[in-house]
Amino acid sequence: MTKRISLWLFILAFVISVTPAYAGMGSLDIKASAWKSSKGSKGEVAKEKLLFGLKNTFLGWTEILTETYDGFKKEGKEAPWAFIKGIANAVLDTAGGILHVVTFPLSIDVPLPEGGTDSFTK
Repeated sequence: MTKRISLWLFILAFVISVTPAYAGMGSLDIKASAWKSSKGSKGEVAKEKLLFGLKNTFLGWTEILTETYDGFKKEGKEAPWAFIKGIANAVLDTAGGILHVVTFPLSIDVPLPEGGTDSFTK
């Protein structure tokens, strides 16, 4: 019971802590997943969704680095918020990637911040 309460408190604290990051950095840029624009058979679309999910599951953590770098490069003084936004994007991209992997046979989209991780894009 105490583990559940601790987990919910952690989730609540995380949501509360990342909200100012998005308020300070502008709006949350949610885009449709890249596999949604795939034209092909259901099998090909499922394969694209699975690959998209695996990429975000295993490379979602790189958002911490890319968002922080972009924050220093573009915003300068807003860089600490970019680090927090990177952590939020990393968690959301990884969790969204897991959902894409689990639901890859279905054509249900789980939109991710900035369309998912930027690593190894075509």
